[in-house]
Amino acid sequence: MKQSLQLNIGQRLTITPQLQQAIKLLQLSSMDVLSEIQEALETNPMLEVVEPSESTAEQTDEILSEIQDIGNGADADEVDAGNAEEDWEAWSYRYDGPTRESHNYNDNPDVFDIDRGNAITEGLQEHLIWQMRMTPFSNKDRRIAEAIIEGIDEDGYLSASLDEIASISIDIDEVDIDEVEAVLHQLQNFDPPGVAARSLKESLLIQLRHLDDDQTTSLALQIIENNLELLAKRDYKSLAQQLHVNDTDLHDPVALIKSLNPRPGNAVATTDSTHIVPDVIVTRRGDAWHIELNPSLFPGIQINQHYQMMIRRGDKSSTNRYLQENLQQARWFVRSLQTRHDTLLRVSQAIIGRQNDFLHQGAESMRPLRLYDIADEVGLHESTISRTVNHKYILTPQGLFELKYFFSGQIESDGEEAVSATAIRSRIRKLIEQENPTRPVSDNTIAGVLKEQGYHIARRTIAKYREQMGIPSSSQRRSFA
Repeated sequence: MKQSLQLNIGQRLTITPQLQQAIKLLQLSSMDVLSEIQEALETNPMLEVVEPSESTAEQTDEILSEIQDIGNGADADEVDAGNAEEDWEAWSYRYDGPTRESHNYNDNPDVFDIDRGNAITEGLQEHLIWQMRMTPFSNKDRRIAEAIIEGIDEDGYLSASLDEIASISIDIDEVDIDEVEAVLHQLQNFDPPGVAARSLKESLLIQLRHLDDDQTTSLALQIIENNLELLAKRDYKSLAQQLHVNDTDLHDPVALIKSLNPRPGNAVATTDSTHIVPDVIVTRRGDAWHIELNPSLFPGIQINQHYQMMIRRGDKSSTNRYLQENLQQARWFVRSLQTRHDTLLRVSQAIIGRQNDFLHQGAESMRPLRLYDIADEVGLHESTISRTVNHKYILTPQGLFELKYFFSGQIESDGEEAVSATAIRSRIRKLIEQENPTRPVSDNTIAGVLKEQGYHIARRTIAKYREQMGIPSSSQRRSFA
């Protein structure tokens, strides 16, 4: 198998403990990933930068034609998300970085003003609320979910008791503790893993249950469930006795537990930046839409062949063990980058495949889209899709947008095709932009216009969407005129 960016992967990616690093890289922004790459290059002698060359550029073109071409000469409205088979061991231990090509979007093609699109500043609660809106809750459960999210602190833990949440009642029918518990369990499946837990122990258990059920995970679950105090004391001898295993059998489960996040809320960092670098770029080439990762984000890295050749089988010296450990870490780091690359590309292709009308006509043509739709198409869990689209940006002919922007709930309409909340918000904004400043349109008037267009939207929903867009009421707009 030739060296390439091609990641052979099946319909469903099995998340094993060894892929914890891949999960971490997947949820990081591009700038944070770049920092991780720089740190890895500085601390691991087995990693080195791939120097660009003419042959590399030729190989890159070949790779691009394999995994990023979405149909030269094909209908631009069709996007091929690709299909490959799982073959982890056949990977090349080299990551060339995204394909490097020339993109003349402006004078500095690597940096884009945040004002060009819908990039937003978001914290943990906003991230949870967005996932809640993408989940088919009943009205009652949605209100309970909102109350739970309000009780989650910045570290990701639920600080309010279930009794307190149930007593809030929030203008709905009486709430039972069992109902709150059921909604809480659903929120505990949200991204980041371990969120909405009531204790460190519960958070760690939630994170472990997101993983593949193998012997390492099973032992880690037993340690957290029954022997957390022994682990905290580093009493590995007693721990091994309790689990009826050898001391060496504890290495992997203990390492797995150490890789978990004791403060899961911190995994969702607030984006507060004057410039945003796109992770994905959509361009039109002839009759086809072309989707690729930003070619300027990351350097290519590979295993240092000189140091790898120094490793000798059967050599138990400290130097040889040091090289072996760093080689294993380097291989998993390269695999993690490849996994992130492939997942982000496939998810972006699936999103644009569902929302390709947006590329032609803008937000008014946006279709309803939920996390489940993309998860089902690419064969990944909804929480993985949430991690993939969070703080990742795509540059389109319509501007720069966070990938989360393309997800929206469904609104009732008279037409055969469903309409998204994003499309309705766009229509509301357009009506307000076209109004007479001295006689601004009211929410009732907007509701009437939308009804004539076949969309039955309540006045209070119009007001909610208007407020979400930061648009004042008609009386306030009149006073500004």
